[in-house]
Amino acid sequence: MKRENSYPRLLILAAIMVTIFVWLISIYSDTAQYAHANIQEKAYLQMQQCMNAVKQYKTALNIPIFSYDVCQTGMLGEEFNEITTTIGSLEAKRTTADPNMAALVVRLLVDAGVKEGDVVCANFSGSFPSLNIAVIAACDAMDVHLAYITSVGSSTYGANNPQLTFPEIADRLYQDGLISSNSIMVTAGGDGDVGLGMNPEFLSQIKSRIIQLDLNWFEQSQYSDNIKVKKALFDRFKPDCFVSAGGNITSLGIGSGSDNHPQGVITPVVDMKIIDEKSGLIDRYLAEGIPVVNLLNIKKITAEYAMPFDPMVIEPVGKSPVFHTVSFNRITIVFSFLLTLSFILIHSLRRYKSLIFAKKESENILSK
Repeated sequence: MKRENSYPRLLILAAIMVTIFVWLISIYSDTAQYAHANIQEKAYLQMQQCMNAVKQYKTALNIPIFSYDVCQTGMLGEEFNEITTTIGSLEAKRTTADPNMAALVVRLLVDAGVKEGDVVCANFSGSFPSLNIAVIAACDAMDVHLAYITSVGSSTYGANNPQLTFPEIADRLYQDGLISSNSIMVTAGGDGDVGLGMNPEFLSQIKSRIIQLDLNWFEQSQYSDNIKVKKALFDRFKPDCFVSAGGNITSLGIGSGSDNHPQGVITPVVDMKIIDEKSGLIDRYLAEGIPVVNLLNIKKITAEYAMPFDPMVIEPVGKSPVFHTVSFNRITIVFSFLLTLSFILIHSLRRYKSLIFAKKESENILSK
């Protein structure tokens, strides 16, 4: 007697039941406006205004708006030039050139426990100018005091226009009254945080412009001394949260695992690794019990908040998933799961009993 294979039928049943399970969850889930949506809207509109201003700055300096800047935001830099430090993702840069990023940063800061009146310290590279502005706009909207350090160097497609680096962008936005704070320190960024690998002539010209803006230019090639000065400056403000945007080495560190930090909100834990002279600001603040928001892997961060990666259009204020939360009826979920599991187990048990019965029948026939 040929024994019937029950596995395909069981798999089909399991697939049907899982589909029903997912369907029930979708029916009994609720989408609601995020509790701080009004603050998100303020941040969105401020970032949008800042982006429009940056586009005007670039137009006045005859800096082109590139074709790969699909939404023509003006926030994307050149592919490669004399102050480009590393290879960056074009898709990630396009994703951050969206005022919805300011709304996302509001959620991240709230998730990190930041509230009105708190102090946030941030270390910005030039790689994600839009993301830097998103942090500034989010802090302004939340009535949070922000103290930030900026860098000149940028990866591909970032703020790498030699005529208009990010510290200069931030200064213009501040002077025009579009943001409430300016850089408390400026470094060259790039290798060693002193611009190694960048064109010395271009860097010298940029440094002169920065100093003329009366901004605090800082150079220190010795990593341990560099980070001590930066942290001492930040500590004057007594931060409640630290934000790292981009990949400046003084944020990430230079030791093993410096590229393996979690993304988004990082909550301090008791068993933090030992801090040494190679540790970056992220680990140092976590070790002190201060939460960190790490903004580097944009694809991962946007996925966690159901936001599109590399969108071809910018969603209007309030329409992005980041402005909403999804809740589920727990009783319905548990009931649906147990019902699905029960059907699968009952079917499996029936098939098992059927096979045992068929086996006994076959043995009886052979024994006669």
